[in-house]
Amino acid sequence: MGLLCVGKAGLDADVLGYARAMMFYVYAVANQPLVPCIYSELGDRSVKTMTRVGFATMLIVCTIYTAVGISGFLTWGMETKTSLLFNYSRYMGLETPLLNSTMLATLVAGWVAFPLNLYPCKFAILAALKIRFPDWFASGKPISPIVTVLLLAMSYTCAAWLPSLSVVLELAGATAGVSVVFLFPAGFHLLLFSKHSSALISYVMLIVGVISSVAGLVAAISDAAALYS
Repeated sequence: MGLLCVGKAGLDADVLGYARAMMFYVYAVANQPLVPCIYSELGDRSVKTMTRVGFATMLIVCTIYTAVGISGFLTWGMETKTSLLFNYSRYMGLETPLLNSTMLATLVAGWVAFPLNLYPCKFAILAALKIRFPDWFASGKPISPIVTVLLLAMSYTCAAWLPSLSVVLELAGATAGVSVVFLFPAGFHLLLFSKHSSALISYVMLIVGVISSVAGLVAAISDAAALYS
């Protein structure tokens, strides 16, 4: 019963365990590059409509992630790994062709998804550079290939030095995720409506964002250090 109420982190008195879980959720919510596409396809492009659509979308996403997490825990218990692929890998062999095919398909999907996730990063960086340094593009400098190589190099470095998906997601959630979900929206709202009564909500979001980011970074650094201890 205690496990259901406070989780493994509560039973182990591991406060950072809650921070890790929150960073996973923040990353899952922030890692939605289709949000601009959803907005562009709305018939009524208003804040009210986008808020309703966003709430429904996040509710579905959180429900799915929670269902997957509970299903994994009910199946594997305390032996649940950071990726269920590690749990299923022990059962792979010649007698499990279907499981082997599923694992192979998952790996292929990961390889195919990498450039799809890399492209929005490259596009955003090039757009920002083009606005800030238009002469670079007018002079014909190979900016796009340079950005691509740098992104690939950083991705490889991250994979080589942090061979743990959970640590990578913690870092992404504590930095980019928290910024997209809490810091940027609250900051922009305060710049536009600093004297409005709703500014209090933005201040609360900023405080929650800063605390979440610090806790997430502490958890990620702690887990990264444990990989080499």
